[in-house]
Amino acid sequence: MSGSIPNKKIELVQIWMEIYQEELIADWNLAFKDDDVLKLNHLDKKWNKY
Repeated sequence: MSGSIPNKKIELVQIWMEIYQEELIADWNLAFKDDDVLKLNHLDKKWNKY
């Protein structure tokens, strides 16, 4: 597999991860225990404009 992601998109993902870090970690821990993960509703229209 090959390809690339524009730097601006990578920066946005990193910012998004910082903002929602606690929720991402909580979901990771649930998934690790084979529990149902929570739906993250943060990937909405405000992020799509970038």
